[in-house]
Amino acid sequence: MQKQSLQFVSMLILLAIVTAFNYNFFSALGLTGVTLLNLLVVVSAAYFCEFFVALSIDFLAFLAINYFFTEPRYTFEVAHIESLTSLVYFFIVSTVITSLVKQLKYESQQSLINARRAEFARTLAERLALANNIDSLLLGTCKLLQQEFNKPFAIAIPQQTWRKNV
Repeated sequence: MQKQSLQFVSMLILLAIVTAFNYNFFSALGLTGVTLLNLLVVVSAAYFCEFFVALSIDFLAFLAINYFFTEPRYTFEVAHIESLTSLVYFFIVSTVITSLVKQLKYESQQSLINARRAEFARTLAERLALANNIDSLLLGTCKLLQQEFNKPFAIAIPQQTWRKNV
């Protein structure tokens, strides 16, 4: 919960800075430039923050554009249908981007986990193939498992006669 609060406050500060920048340069940027800069804030929130924080920043960016940059300014009313359409499309696009960035980040993490598992399986298969005797195989496998899972591993052989039969 504290992590989400910190993420929310940091993104809120970033949104405030971008809004102040947009406000000072609105005549040069126009509504399109303001919208795109706010979209960058939303994408940053989507990448670095949790989903609900990013969604909240998305909605606050929508409100900031509406309040500061659409006519009539300093209200939440919208005078022109074009402005309303732009605002609605901004909200839809930023929400979709937030969702896609979260999905991409999740899939990238899954890919890294799967690559690590595949490397572990490859290393284990090599050790099995190259083992000269059962003792070196068991010792090497224990070390590999300890490295992979960061836990102590041991293999217990209950009877000494088992080795002779193998």
